[in-house]
Amino acid sequence: MRAPRALAVLSIVALLLSGVPFSLRPSPTLAANATIVVSLNSSTKVFDLGPGNNQQPDGWTTPNFDVSLWDHAARVSESTAACIHTVLGPLGHLPFYRGPTANDYYLIRLPFSVPAASSYNGSSVSIANYDGGDEVTLTDSNKVVSKLTTDIGWGLHVFSVGSLLKPGINLLGLFEAPSGGCGTAIGVRISIQAQGVKGGVPAPRPIISSGPAVALSFPANHAIVTGSDLPLAWRPYPHAAAYLVHVWLIKADPGQALGAGTVATTAMTVLGTRATVSTANMLKGVYGWDVAALNGGGALIAGWGAPRDVQLE
Repeated sequence: MRAPRALAVLSIVALLLSGVPFSLRPSPTLAANATIVVSLNSSTKVFDLGPGNNQQPDGWTTPNFDVSLWDHAARVSESTAACIHTVLGPLGHLPFYRGPTANDYYLIRLPFSVPAASSYNGSSVSIANYDGGDEVTLTDSNKVVSKLTTDIGWGLHVFSVGSLLKPGINLLGLFEAPSGGCGTAIGVRISIQAQGVKGGVPAPRPIISSGPAVALSFPANHAIVTGSDLPLAWRPYPHAAAYLVHVWLIKADPGQALGAGTVATTAMTVLGTRATVSTANMLKGVYGWDVAALNGGGALIAGWGAPRDVQLE
């Protein structure tokens, strides 16, 4: 496979804190309840099984499975998305992704961090699908694998997963069959509804910690970044099982205005030491970014240190 070393990923495209007004400034207040939304993105890892191979390797749905040689998911073209919507309707407006080849079988892994909470009632997985024969599994932090379906069909499907989630790193696994017509494509949205969060969840802009911190390496502070992606890198932290990455808007450029689809704060749970953030729905302006280290249970072992600023052009 062509992909460089691991970005196994989770992208939290929105972090909405119940009962706490949204703010772009640091806040010491953490919510008792939280809604965390996770979607496929260009850092999600996928494995191309080929056009005629539907054999799944043993253990691929476990959190510690080696994906260092896997590819990254590719967002389908606008023409492909338009073709699918013409056939099946809006499908929840989920963005569609697949691997680098249009009509192969794929394995897709989407790890995500679940905060410790009293319950997760109302949590769900939504899948927009343009083919049949796909399988969906959810692996909790105790490595218990639950099959959500063994043969998902065309259309938008919603699965209730509140009773299956456990605090720490969970993993959604998708076996994607090839499709004719518009081509292979799948969209995913995980909605975590956490009630009675223990210790809170990260605020939109992380609170600076005076303790151990992760050392940021790229881009440099006050760097100017152009293009559709923001690449980030940091140094490994001892005993870290994953890293929580935050990017937040500090100041928009003149003439830029927040809209319904604007992404003003983004978070990712990453298993390696690199991440790529799509800037497609972000305003031009100054953003802050920082990284914290998590242990295998999803708890912080190195808090937010010295955040850096970056100018998006």
